[in-house]
Formats: sequence, C-alpha cells, structure tokens
Amino acid sequence: EAGCSIRVGGETRAWREGEVLVLDDAFEHEVWNDSGEARGILIVDVWHPDFSDAEVAWMAATREARWAGRAGLVSRAPGSDPR
Repeated sequence: EAGCSIRVGGETRAWREGEVLVLDDAFEHEVWNDSGEARGILIVDVWHPDFSDAEVAWMAATREARWAGRAGLVSRAPGSDPR
C-alpha cells in the first residue's frame, strides 16, 4: 500500500492489506500514512512466555498509565515532569 509504512530499528516495511506484521516494540519504531486514505491498525500484545505474572502485571499497568497520559487522562500537578 503506497504511502503506509513502518520502521522498526533500521528496517522499513510497507503495510500490505490482508497481511500480518509482527514486531518487537522494544525497538525504536515509527509509522506513517502518506496515502491520503484513513487506515486502521489492530494491535495485539503478546507477552514473552518467560515473563512471570508479576512482570506482565507491572508492564501492563505501566503501559496503561502511559497511554492514559498521552490521551490527557492523567491529571498532573503544575510544573511536574510529564513523563
């Protein structure tokens, strides 16, 4: 699909309708859509099988807090670190 791509680390791939793309988001990554069309992406998180239940719970809570902060759902004290 022209104009829709993803870069993970040093590798760039184009999105292709009907195909699956699996990536490790521990690596620096970015996506872009220069196609002029709306695109939807389904994200499914799969935890490494060696992670303990406690590790998965901590990572899930951290991710949810990050997403809530990006959406402006977390209130912050004035002057606080936004990270």
